[in-house]
Amino acid sequence: MTLQYTVAGGDILKRKPITGKNIKPEILLGIAGVLLIIAAFGPWATNLLSVSGWEQGGGKVTLLAGLIMLCCTAVSRGYARFLRGALPVLSVSIVCGLLTLVEALVAWGGLGELSVLGVSAGWGLYLTIIAGLMALLAAYMAHRRGPS
Repeated sequence: MTLQYTVAGGDILKRKPITGKNIKPEILLGIAGVLLIIAAFGPWATNLLSVSGWEQGGGKVTLLAGLIMLCCTAVSRGYARFLRGALPVLSVSIVCGLLTLVEALVAWGGLGELSVLGVSAGWGLYLTIIAGLMALLAAYMAHRRGPS
């Protein structure tokens, strides 16, 4: 199936729709890495004041995992070919995805004790969980694709 678009000037563009087959796992891993870097500095706990992941401590692990994911994406896209075997997408996705999910769930569990004081999870913590799930999805996609 090909979609056709008419743009200004009468030119016709032909595009394939975006599906799961078109998205590469290394790109998904890079997006998850960017989300993790943003989430590391976002609020993980909110009340009258907010506490970022960086201040809480878990954000440092999250930032490191996000940077590793971005490095893996850069290597798999051909920017540092000599590291290609050192940072395979499947392994990095599994390790970093599980690490960030466990870190976020531990932080979320710690917020349960403070809920009596009105403390709730902030958007940074939710973003960390979403990015961890995206990294695991990238691992699944890399596994289905097979060795590249």
